[in-house]
Amino acid sequence: MELVQYKPIVEKAIQELDGVMIIVSAQTSNDPLALWEIDCSSSNCIPIVGVDVRRNYEGIIPTNLVGKMTRYVWEWFAEFFNRL
Repeated sequence: MELVQYKPIVEKAIQELDGVMIIVSAQTSNDPLALWEIDCSSSNCIPIVGVDVRRNYEGIIPTNLVGKMTRYVWEWFAEFFNRL
């Protein structure tokens, strides 16, 4: 599917969500599509969190996820979903 077809479909789906969880790996900051999805969620005022699955937690994270990151722990997921 071409990007021009993909983006409106995904944006509509994002607008219908209660919250978005982004798995953040070492490559997330370099992935234009992942960055667009993060921006789309933020611009539509959808609660968003980044789940850090990187080995090195000191690396770069996407700008719109600053202050919205957590490390991978199961208990946190339940707390996030219960707040929605």
